[in-house]
Amino acid sequence: CTQLGSQTIRYDGRITGWADDHTLLFSIIHDVTERERFERELARQSARNELFLQRASDAIHVLDTAGRVVEASDSLCAMLGYEKAVVLRMNVADLEALPSAPESVSASIRDLIDLGSVATFETQYRHRSGSLVDVEVNTAGIQLDGKPLLYVSARDITEKKHQLAAIEQAASVFAHAHDGIMICDATDAILDVNPAFTRITGYAKEEALGRRP
Repeated sequence: CTQLGSQTIRYDGRITGWADDHTLLFSIIHDVTERERFERELARQSARNELFLQRASDAIHVLDTAGRVVEASDSLCAMLGYEKAVVLRMNVADLEALPSAPESVSASIRDLIDLGSVATFETQYRHRSGSLVDVEVNTAGIQLDGKPLLYVSARDITEKKHQLAAIEQAASVFAHAHDGIMICDATDAILDVNPAFTRITGYAKEEALGRRP
């Protein structure tokens, strides 16, 4: 593909917009094939990245070294209840449930970028409504256009946390109940008994397991 540019030049070197017996037509042809190929590839990469952000199930966001959100997936916006345009004006400190000083945020991000590997931890984000969202976060330092950035993938584990809390509460009730409790399988074989059961029946836990009531 070529790009053609031309001007009319007189014999004395002056540029004019019309031709006569004392003028020459001076043309320059540029090969823009490589530039157009690069622009098409750039557009393709941009469209692919945008599709990835739209379809990602985890809440993806990219932070600069000051903690500003420079890119965000649709799933992050849905998880926190914000429009994407609003999220892209926010700092990660605005997302976190606990307030943090700007210098502390920047230092933490630089540490994660410099780590050179994936870091995984749990934290809490705050929904637009004010409710807390428990998240498991994976981070990794990346380079984009020569700038250090932090890639962040957050997964909502709020329901998982609630389920674990319920299990822990049930286990506490089982262990500290004053009544004897036994857990049986589908064939009525005893799988577990609580301390009150052994105290009331006189059977040690090992003696009761596998028996049928």
